[in-house]
Amino acid sequence: MKYILISLFIFILPLAQTTSLTSQSKTLLRWKSTLENQNSLQSWNIDASPCNWTGITCRTTKRHSQVITKISLPDMGLVGTLDGLNFSAFPSVRSLNLSSNQLSGAIPSTAGLLSKLTHLDLSVNQFTDLIPLQMGF
Repeated sequence: MKYILISLFIFILPLAQTTSLTSQSKTLLRWKSTLENQNSLQSWNIDASPCNWTGITCRTTKRHSQVITKISLPDMGLVGTLDGLNFSAFPSVRSLNLSSNQLSGAIPSTAGLLSKLTHLDLSVNQFTDLIPLQMGF
């Protein structure tokens, strides 16, 4: 019985890790769909790993799964808001650079869920509010 449980665990664990990166890619694709100008994000598609997408950097964890650690999309002509971006999908993001675009509206308080964030650049956009207190800056 122990052998069966261990085998199931070994089989299911990689699936759970893959789902994390899959979830992150779906989250980014949902946000992309809300943007008015998507031309600069043509590499973002369901058939490619998000680790190969423009502006996305991943790292391999100790458990040999990949996670997104950096989103860098400065001066990409992005037009829209951050409302459609589910920040909770990115617990490993350390750097977020969306500078020099045409992003507008408020910065969602859920951006504070980026608990490992050490670099944030949202300059030269059209945000209408302050950085939320939840971000701890």
